[in-house]
Amino acid sequence: MAVLYGPDQERTGQSRGKAFQDDDNDPRDSGTTRAPRYPRIDPSKFVGTETMTVRAGTFVAKHYRDLTVYGEQIDFWVDDAVFPFGIIKVEAELKQDQIDVRRFTFELVSTGDGATAQITKPVKPYDPEYGTKKANSPAPSRAK
Repeated sequence: MAVLYGPDQERTGQSRGKAFQDDDNDPRDSGTTRAPRYPRIDPSKFVGTETMTVRAGTFVAKHYRDLTVYGEQIDFWVDDAVFPFGIIKVEAELKQDQIDVRRFTFELVSTGDGATAQITKPVKPYDPEYGTKKANSPAPSRAK
C-alpha cells in the first residue's frame, strides 16, 4: 500500500489517494477518493521550542499540548525537517475507561534516506471487480 502525494501535498497533509500492488500484478488505485487529511496543528496549542532526544537522535522540536474530545491531554513534539509528518514524540493519556486510566508514548526510532519506492509502474484506475477477477483466474504455474 502506498499513500500518493502530489507536489507540496506532504506538508498540507492532503494526499491524492492510495494505491496497492499484490504479487507481480500492476498497481491499482484503491478506490478511495482521497486518503484522510491530517488535521493542521492549532498554533494556539504551542507550548514552546525544546531540544528533544529520542532513539532517532536529538531534535529541536516545537512542543504542542491539546485535549481530545474525551478530555485527555496529548503532548506532541514536531520538527519540520523530519519527513513526511514531522512527529518526533507523542505522549497522551487514556481516560475513556474510568477504571483503566493510563498513558502511552510514541517516539521516532529512526530516520534515513535512500528509501526506494516499491510501486514503480503507473497506477491503473480503480476496478471494483479486480478481487473477484483475480480469485476466479487460474493459479500461475510453478514450474520447477
